[in-house]
Amino acid sequence: MDEKELRKQLSVAIDEKKLVVGLERTLKILRKGNAALVAIASNCPEKEEVKRLAGKAGTGVFECKQNNLELGELCRKTFRVSSLTIVKQVSK
Repeated sequence: MDEKELRKQLSVAIDEKKLVVGLERTLKILRKGNAALVAIASNCPEKEEVKRLAGKAGTGVFECKQNNLELGELCRKTFRVSSLTIVKQVSK
C-alpha cells in the first residue's frame, strides 16, 4: 500500500466513522482482533509492540514516512497521532 491508497482509505474511514486514533486505543483494538488496518507514524514510541500485535491478529500495518504531527494532519486532526486504526466492519 502506498501513501495515496492510505489517504483514500482514511478518507472513507473518516466518513464512515471507522477511524480510531491513538496508541492505547490501537493496542486495545488489536488485542480484540477488531482492526482492519493500522498505520503508525515514523516516530511512534511503541512501533514494535504494534507490529507484534498486528502480526498476531493478522492485521496489515502501514509504516508511514510521516511523523506523528504529519499523520495527525493526514487524518484531519489538530493534534499529534502516533497510530491510527481502521476498524473492521461489524456484521450483525
